[in-house]
Parts: sequence; structure tokens; C-alpha cells
Amino acid sequence: MPSFTLLSEKKGRSFLLHLVIAIAVTLFLCYIDEGNHSLSWQQLITDWPAFLLYICIILGGQRLVYHVLLRMNFNWKFKGVIASVVFFGLFILLFQLFFWTIS
Repeated sequence: MPSFTLLSEKKGRSFLLHLVIAIAVTLFLCYIDEGNHSLSWQQLITDWPAFLLYICIILGGQRLVYHVLLRMNFNWKFKGVIASVVFFGLFILLFQLFFWTIS
């Protein structure tokens, strides 16, 4: 009897989706932070490493949640809660680290 899962079994498809989401989120963050509500930051070569670092961090977090937490045998109701807690925990951690380095 065939069964299906809510997570895509095709690795390339899930990686591409996570990459597109990471790029979109990073472009938004750079739009409001680096460029002061413009994309003029792209003209400076010194801002591109930060852009790529943000993409890697967000993509790594998505892949970690996808491969580790969502593949565990929990009740489905709790998978979303666990993924949300981990995501927001990582977000708060990065937020704290960012503002501690500035001040």
C-alpha cells in the first residue's frame, strides 16, 4: 500500500525551495538594513560577504530543522511547534549576538 509524507522526498526539490526562501529573506533583510529601504547596497562589494553569510545561516537553519527535527517520530501536532520554537530561538540568538557586537 503506497504511503505519502508531508515532506518532499526529493532532496533537490527541498534544497531548492529552502535556498529560494533563504535568498528572499536575506534580500528583505538587506533591503531594510543595509540599503536603508533600497537595494543600493548591491553596488558595494564589501556588503556581498554579509549577504552570503546571511544566506548560509538561514539555509543552514532550515536544513537543520528539515533533516533533524521534522524527520523524528513525534506526533505531527508537535512538529510545527518544535520547528517554530527552534526557528525563533535561533532568530533571538542571532539578534542578541548582533546587538552585543554593536554595543
